[in-house]
Amino acid sequence: MTLKTIRLPANAYPSDLALSDDGDLWVTESSVSAVARVAADGTVTQFRIPGSSNNPSGILAGPDGRMWFVGFQVIGRVDDAGDMTGWEGRAPGLPVAFTIGPDNAVWYTNDVGPRPTISRVSDGTAPATVTTLPVDSHLFPARGITLGPDRTSVWFSQVADSGGQDAIGRVDADGVHTSWPLAKGTVPQTLVAGPDGAVWFTRSSGIGRITADGKVTSHLVTKGQHPNDLVPGTDGALWFTTDTRIGRITTDGKARTWPVPGAKALNGILPARGGGFWLLDAERSVIREIKEPAGPE
Repeated sequence: MTLKTIRLPANAYPSDLALSDDGDLWVTESSVSAVARVAADGTVTQFRIPGSSNNPSGILAGPDGRMWFVGFQVIGRVDDAGDMTGWEGRAPGLPVAFTIGPDNAVWYTNDVGPRPTISRVSDGTAPATVTTLPVDSHLFPARGITLGPDRTSVWFSQVADSGGQDAIGRVDADGVHTSWPLAKGTVPQTLVAGPDGAVWFTRSSGIGRITADGKVTSHLVTKGQHPNDLVPGTDGALWFTTDTRIGRITTDGKARTWPVPGAKALNGILPARGGGFWLLDAERSVIREIKEPAGPE
């Protein structure tokens, strides 16, 4: 199954991965406050983020050709040479997850108190609030935010504190916000726009789906392990990881999984150019390139 294994520093604890426009793989290394570029030949170049303990948690290819990243009180961007610009401290708040929004700016869930917000930042401007979420103060943004299938709004997941109720929310470019409550214990995390016009999300013990009008369905995909990450595949299905397995779910809810030999904490998945997938293993501090699984589990 594994085509290539790329080893990162033993204490890196990689948390997210993304492809740049030129095809290089980029990774956030949360334990060492760095991002790393992985060239096609497997060469790893590490770039430290200024400041301390910013714990970068997300990375994506930005609209300006640079790679953007978020972490504790920081949102920044880096070019191929490692030159970084961005914002830190109180300006960005507490970014949790981010995406490219309907206006081609970077939108992110912001866990700043006393109430969570959805914020945005574009090239050359300081971060600004799009909307302050009109929800129970016990409800906070979680990891997930994505551009919706209609590309006019962003969708995000929210996980309740003790006694609250989880939710999926949507906000448009004008800051108009809608929220749909979920069953207690859903714990929605990663969200993606699915090939069927709905939004799909990881949840405790399964994968969820929500339509534009808020209809929710859930699918159990594996026993004993929770899905960690989720991406649309090139085959019209969605692919996901658990700690030790890779899985596939069709838009009609049929799911199967396969073990990944040697895996310990698969927390990232990305379709590889030319087929197959890149898998990120936080505990092993490795990136694996694998063939698309087929056959029995």
